[in-house]
Amino acid sequence: MIYRYVRDSKNNPIGVVGAVKDEDNGDVVVAWSKCKQSWPGDRFDREKGLAIVLNRVNSRRSRPVPMGFNPYVCAMAYRAHKYFRVPLEEVIVL
Repeated sequence: MIYRYVRDSKNNPIGVVGAVKDEDNGDVVVAWSKCKQSWPGDRFDREKGLAIVLNRVNSRRSRPVPMGFNPYVCAMAYRAHKYFRVPLEEVIVL
């Protein structure tokens, strides 16, 4: 698994984007997790964020990517394409 923490303009972590290669069928899946900053008291938890990413990869449950996360998800898809050595068209973005 490869992952990257996403930070806001004040350098606070707000989410994580990760990519995992499925050993059974060889699929490379990119997923994300983001905390809701508008909720009072909601803070980003690194372990919980990675757990959410892994849960989305395992369940293959797709959700719309937040507008601010699009560049990070696209960059992770390209990074996964290079890291796992699969064609970019075969990278699945959830």
